[in-house]
Amino acid sequence: MASCTVIAAILGIEPFVGAFDFETPSYPHSPNRQVTPANPFITFANLADAEYFHNLLWKMSNTIQAFTVSQGQSRWDDIHFPNLTLDATPKILLFGSNTPRLKEIKQAVWIQVPTSQPNYW
Repeated sequence: MASCTVIAAILGIEPFVGAFDFETPSYPHSPNRQVTPANPFITFANLADAEYFHNLLWKMSNTIQAFTVSQGQSRWDDIHFPNLTLDATPKILLFGSNTPRLKEIKQAVWIQVPTSQPNYW
């Protein structure tokens, strides 16, 4: 797409240093297999190009994931870093085995989701 203007393209590595230093960490991965999430990020000039760049992020993420899986450093079913995921990311990949319990908690205490807040469920 010739009209798309990229302002920045970044791939951040976010190690969870000390993630298992507590008896009950909120970190969803097993302490037997610590991982380091990567955060691809693209800024662009025109909001009309959002779909193009979201697709580009998916392609970039999948290419990186395929390489890390081929090197034995990742798995396709690894939990994703939930802070900056695209809407289509399956919730089980964000919250792992905690997903059913989180849904129960939401039903019990968060009856109405404010429209200004994200709704991951």
